[in-house]
Amino acid sequence: MEAEPVLVPLNSQKDITHDWLQQVMRNGLDPSLKLVSWTAKPLEKGAGYASDMSIVRASYCTQANADVVNSSLCVKLLPENEGAANFVRNGNLGMREVEFYKYAASEEFKTFCQKSGSPNLIPCVYWAGIDNDRFTVVLEDLTLKDFKSLVPPEGISLKQAKATLSAVATVHAAGFTAISKHGTHQLDIPWDAHFLQKEVEMGLKRLVKMYADTPMAGTLKTYFSQIQNLVYVDLTYPFMKTLIHGDLWTGNVLFSNDGSDVRIIDWQFAHFGNPVCDIQILLFLSCNSSVYEDNLTEVLECYWSSFEQALLKNEVTLEPSFTFEDLLETVDHLWLFGFMFFAAAVPDLLDYNKMSVARAQSVISFLNKRGVFTNSVPLANEGDDDTASVVFTLNFEGFLREVDEKEAAQRQQHARFMLREGQ
Repeated sequence: MEAEPVLVPLNSQKDITHDWLQQVMRNGLDPSLKLVSWTAKPLEKGAGYASDMSIVRASYCTQANADVVNSSLCVKLLPENEGAANFVRNGNLGMREVEFYKYAASEEFKTFCQKSGSPNLIPCVYWAGIDNDRFTVVLEDLTLKDFKSLVPPEGISLKQAKATLSAVATVHAAGFTAISKHGTHQLDIPWDAHFLQKEVEMGLKRLVKMYADTPMAGTLKTYFSQIQNLVYVDLTYPFMKTLIHGDLWTGNVLFSNDGSDVRIIDWQFAHFGNPVCDIQILLFLSCNSSVYEDNLTEVLECYWSSFEQALLKNEVTLEPSFTFEDLLETVDHLWLFGFMFFAAAVPDLLDYNKMSVARAQSVISFLNKRGVFTNSVPLANEGDDDTASVVFTLNFEGFLREVDEKEAAQRQQHARFMLREGQ
């Protein structure tokens, strides 16, 4: 009997072979699968900044079904571009995505989502592996099922925003349950946001240029010397520790034709952190300004209801329970995180026509109206000009708190849960 090839991560699309692909498909579909034919086409550069992607069209048959079946797969690899590859290495992004998809393929995660009523939040995973810094992820290509990415420059609608947050709330609930139950988790990979500093700096420069010759330009300039603090601002107000996407904009979401059903992809920023980060990233990077200006409470209520329902349907209760008011308070205290991540992303969003200038300005206007720039005041040292050597004080309406990782752990422990077995 011929030995099956050992699956290893690939260096590039050119390394895809008939035997390798057949074994990947057997791993994800049927051990008896026989690959009949296949073609691979790389997506244009820039389509996946943190990975090189190819679409593989394949035809196969199985022992149970001799008829030839056509399928489509998405293959993700470490970028060949050295700058993008270093970005992936510095953030350990390949490891994060591989470990997430292994978790998504686990019976624990699939059972949790099934009981929650959302069994298909993540595309089918055929195989995921990493070797040193090479990684390969093979997923179901959902475009054949009429799912598509929606990144309109003016932003997505309220309906699409609620569908996305409802989906990620279930993942958050699964992650919270897993880490509370097991204490440790394969995805609890140390997260250090220092690798975002260069992107934040570039984004601030772009925003300062956008607001040239206005008072806002001067306000934005005061943040340059405090970028190293900005990238860690989410630690200043712990809420709960759970599995988050970390880059939840609609370039990483696929929508059904009617916009009511979503699949979340590209989990390279996945880590255990504050779920409010995912909420704010989606609001500022992808939503029409009316979503957060006029419908913020409705959006957050939708998210919280989905989170609670996912726990309830899995017979998990929180004691004492986190409340919706806790969520509102945390969102309000962490707007500066949303600003930081928005700044990191805004150059690419503008350059690739994923965001209009008007929508970018709406984000700044919203944050300014909320007092974010006045309540997180950079204090200039005596004798310095107003753009250099500033001391950054996180002063959220008079609330000043030291960053203390122990506090987050203690808060998580305080919210211990009960699994109501057999009830």
